[in-house]
Amino acid sequence: MSQNALELVLYQNPLAILNLDAIGVEDNSDVLVVELSASSIFAPVFDQQAKLRFGLAGLLGDLDRASTLPKAFRASRRRILLGSRPSVPVQASVGALAELRNLDVKFRRIIVMLHLSEVDKFIYGLQLASTFSILLKGDDAVPAGLLRAVDRLQKLKAIDKESWKGLAFYGGSAPESGGDKFDSLSDDLRALIVPAQSVDSAA
Repeated sequence: MSQNALELVLYQNPLAILNLDAIGVEDNSDVLVVELSASSIFAPVFDQQAKLRFGLAGLLGDLDRASTLPKAFRASRRRILLGSRPSVPVQASVGALAELRNLDVKFRRIIVMLHLSEVDKFIYGLQLASTFSILLKGDDAVPAGLLRAVDRLQKLKAIDKESWKGLAFYGGSAPESGGDKFDSLSDDLRALIVPAQSVDSAA
């Protein structure tokens, strides 16, 4: 059996979980969205912050849970596997992500969501991904973690013309290429990020 492709999406605002259409992710049950985080950042979006959850690491106890752990919440028809509560070690989540890549699952696409502030924490998990994109809210400031995240991906040799799916925006006004929002970027990063404001929906 071929490995499952893991599509890594870096984000800053937790509401990105409700705006995956901006990167061409269908809102249907064929899509699995996995939160890669020691403790769920998305839980408050679905009013789930007080509930106990296995999270991704729950697969280590029983791989068959891949079909039962994800939930469809009222705000989305996609199946979403929220981060754990209480928190679990990073190594456990990365190990479970590696298992997920090799499991026989029904989902047509597997989207892995990682907050920009946690890129360093999950650096070894990034090497499991097949593609990379960044999803930001148009009105938010460019996060400081964006430059560091892209730099780390470049050093891992994870980003190339095949794996890099670009930077996309939802809500508000997406900045124009060369706009003030990107003045602080180096020339190399501007060349990589700024022209790629529309993510290929055929990821």
